[in-house]
Amino acid sequence: MFRFSNVIYEKGKREKNEDSIALHKLTSVRGDIIMALVCDGCGGMDEGSFASGTVAEEFSIWFYNELPDILRGIAVRKRLEGAVNRKLYEVHERLKSYGMQKDEKLGTTFTLFIAYGNKYICFQAGDSTVLKLTAKDAEYICDIQANGNVLTRCIGSGRYRPPKLSFGKIRSDTAFLVMSDGMYGKIKKEEFLKAAGPVEPADERKTEKRLKALADTALKRDCRDNMSLIYLRF
Repeated sequence: MFRFSNVIYEKGKREKNEDSIALHKLTSVRGDIIMALVCDGCGGMDEGSFASGTVAEEFSIWFYNELPDILRGIAVRKRLEGAVNRKLYEVHERLKSYGMQKDEKLGTTFTLFIAYGNKYICFQAGDSTVLKLTAKDAEYICDIQANGNVLTRCIGSGRYRPPKLSFGKIRSDTAFLVMSDGMYGKIKKEEFLKAAGPVEPADERKTEKRLKALADTALKRDCRDNMSLIYLRF
C-alpha cells in the first residue's frame, strides 16, 4: 500500500537547476500506479534543462495516455519494457536532431521508477539512481551508468543504448528514493536509512524535515550540483 511521497528539488550552488522531475499517481482496480522520474541534464544550463525537461514532459504525457492500458494486459513487464524503450528512443532521436541543428551537445540521465500493485520496475541510464530502504538495510537497485564523470548511457547524445532494467516486489514498510547524483553524492546510504528508513510509523512531515536536513548537509559538504530526490513510502 502506497502511503505518501516527499520531494527535494534544489538548485544547490548552481546558477540554474538542470534537473527535471516528475511524480504521478493513478488509482486502478489493481491498486495504485505510481511513476517517479528524475532526469539530470547535461550540456550547459539551457541545453541541460531543455533535455531533462523534454524527457520529463514526454513521459508525464505517456504515463496518462499509454501506461494504464499496458498494465491492464498480460506479460506486463515485457510490454512495459518495450513501450518505455520505444518512447525513450523517440525522444533521444529528437533531442539529438535538435542538438545537431544548434551545433550543441546536450543530454540527460534517465531514472524511471514505476510501481504497480505490489511490484516495481526501474529503468536506468546515467548516474541518477534509486535507493531502496527497509527497516534494517539500504540498497541501490540501479547500477550507475558512468565512468567517473563520463556517462556511459545518456539520453539525447550519441548512440541510443537501452536503459538498464531492475524489478522486484514491494514489501510492506519499504521506501524508495529516486535521486540525482547531486543528492546522493555527499550523503552515505546509511545516513538516508537513519533519516528516512521505514522503522517508525509513517510520518510525512517528519520525513520531509529529515530529507531537507540531508540536503542541507550535502551543501555543507560542498555539494555544487543540483539536488533532486523523490521519496516514496509504502
